[in-house]
Amino acid sequence: MTSSVALPTRHLWRTQDLRESSTWYRQATLELVDELQQIAAWAGGNLDAITPKALQNFATPSIDELVTWIRWEIGPQGFGVAKLHGLPTDAHFLAAISLVLGSSVGTILENYGRIYDVYDRGGCYKNQAIPVSQTRHPTGFHTDSARRETVPDVITLTCVRDGIGGNTHLVSAAKIYHRLVAERPEFIELLHESYVRAVVTPGTEPTPEALIANQFPIFELGPGGDGLTFRYMRYWIEQGQTLAGAPIDGQTTAALDWLDTTLSDPTHYHEQHLNPGDIVWIANRDIAHARSLYENRPQKTRLLYRMWLRN
Repeated sequence: MTSSVALPTRHLWRTQDLRESSTWYRQATLELVDELQQIAAWAGGNLDAITPKALQNFATPSIDELVTWIRWEIGPQGFGVAKLHGLPTDAHFLAAISLVLGSSVGTILENYGRIYDVYDRGGCYKNQAIPVSQTRHPTGFHTDSARRETVPDVITLTCVRDGIGGNTHLVSAAKIYHRLVAERPEFIELLHESYVRAVVTPGTEPTPEALIANQFPIFELGPGGDGLTFRYMRYWIEQGQTLAGAPIDGQTTAALDWLDTTLSDPTHYHEQHLNPGDIVWIANRDIAHARSLYENRPQKTRLLYRMWLRN
């Protein structure tokens, strides 16, 4: 791999681009909320009733238009991010409509169940084999899933209750790749190599054999430079390589240090606070995200619903 590699163009943006655009977010309309409430009321307490087949029985022009917009924004034409705000904040309603919209946008991956509660369970991912989503700790920039066989195309986050802090940061992996090629070509090959990840995602038993098999590149390009896939969470790489008996060396450490520093450059990432009633869809293959440290509000535990989708 040399510096003459084709450069990816999908979802290529700077934070200024998102700040100056209003195409990727919208306010929920009364018509949309009415359609969603009808389906939530029909499902009652049975979220399992909400399936793509069942949704065919409803006339949902506002939902259909919203889904078309989401697919456009997270597709190659958009920024890879879509955000809806202004929804009612009832927890059951938000769980039901997360399933309605998720199953309409793509196919739900059920490694953590159809819908996964993101809240602080009081643990620490650095001394327990748990996802960082189960803690209130800040995360570095990453993409979801440390399991080789599971690559969500889209993640959705629905805010039920927010916290003090816990802001979401988004960055274009394509933009970072452009800087990699321009500034540090000596790191390109290192960041295309496969690295072992610690086994933490449900679906694989954490055996030594599974650990060794759970390796894949950080950056991977499709034909002609299109279709960039960025799979990264540094902690699980360092843990996986150490558990496999092959700790990362000094040159790889330098490459990962450069990557973390560049991802965290404020000119690249967009920061936002998810408020109750907000939903965001993120193209997980080439939009990395991070979360700042948060504290729960008095008597209110921060709660987000997360879904993984394949589209």
